[in-house]
Amino acid sequence: MDAIWVGVDVSKQRLDVAIRPAGEVLTISNDEAGIKALTKMLKKWSPQLIVLEATGGHEYAAAYSLMMSCWRHRSRSAASPSPLPLSRCAAWAKQ
Repeated sequence: MDAIWVGVDVSKQRLDVAIRPAGEVLTISNDEAGIKALTKMLKKWSPQLIVLEATGGHEYAAAYSLMMSCWRHRSRSAASPSPLPLSRCAAWAKQ
């Protein structure tokens, strides 16, 4: 299975998401409901890496949600209670 990579172009009102090599592209609102949907959707893909564009702080809520979702998912077996960087969350949907 190929590694899944996700890129997120961030703006104040929306998140443009590209999933590679699947070739899927979607737009999600940059609000609580949209970020929650993005987090749920990305768990199914189990990406190896998620990259968010830094856009004047508009990326903070999405980055925090993805990071904390990964941490909560892995915290059952993690030795450290601190959240993991997004790049280390490749197996979050497999546990």
